[in-house]
Amino acid sequence: TVIGVGGAGSNIVSWIKERGIAGGKLIAANTDAAHLSITKADRRILMGEKLTHGQGAGGYPQRGAAATKESLDEFQKETQNSNIIFLCAGLGGGTGTGAAEVLSKELARQGRLVIGVVTLPFSVERFRYDNAKNALKVLRQYCDTVVAIDNTKLSKVAGDLPLQQALGVANELVGQFVKGITETITTASLINI
Repeated sequence: TVIGVGGAGSNIVSWIKERGIAGGKLIAANTDAAHLSITKADRRILMGEKLTHGQGAGGYPQRGAAATKESLDEFQKETQNSNIIFLCAGLGGGTGTGAAEVLSKELARQGRLVIGVVTLPFSVERFRYDNAKNALKVLRQYCDTVVAIDNTKLSKVAGDLPLQQALGVANELVGQFVKGITETITTASLINI
């Protein structure tokens, strides 16, 4: 199962869904109902409906964490038959940061293989960058593996692209990684044999 949490995580899930994936279930989860409604996924979860009323977490990881705890039963139901979970998020904001921390702990407690695939904000976004670094420490503690893409280093990969296109490169890098690993594991091929 691939779980994309928050805006960035949901964008990654949409990218994968548009290109198709064999052998994987795609879940998008967000506290922002408007963004979630345009997200492409096999299943969408509006987190923390009682807490945030679909308005988002306002950049506060604590609200994202509380919203995730409110919706843990839905995550449990949707992942009950999954042995491997890819947890995708953009760290530094509210929903993705808080949700990634809570879900990594919960899924690890259940004995799942958890692979965190996250993006970090630009280093000039000091407050967001510090939040992201703290969340990354938590993920490294609970996930079996963490892959982090630092937006500050995107210019080396993307060149002089406009910001929106450069962020699209990050989505594509994460999406290709998750899609490739999932299909290698679940699709019969020479590697599996």
